[in-house]
Amino acid sequence: MPITTTCIGAYPKPDYVKLPDWFTAPAHPDAGSAIKQWADALADLGPDTEALLDRAVQEVITDQVQA
Repeated sequence: MPITTTCIGAYPKPDYVKLPDWFTAPAHPDAGSAIKQWADALADLGPDTEALLDRAVQEVITDQVQA
């Protein structure tokens, strides 16, 4: 049966994707600081960010399809 839906964001990230996890961030009334931390971490991935994230998404989808 083909996969009809998926939720990329809720699936564990591969170890090589060094982005913070929104679900483990400490509770804080200022979401802006969490957004800035995530944006900084995204920038730290470097010039190959898009390729890295595309690879991770493909791995996650493949894993879910094969489940």
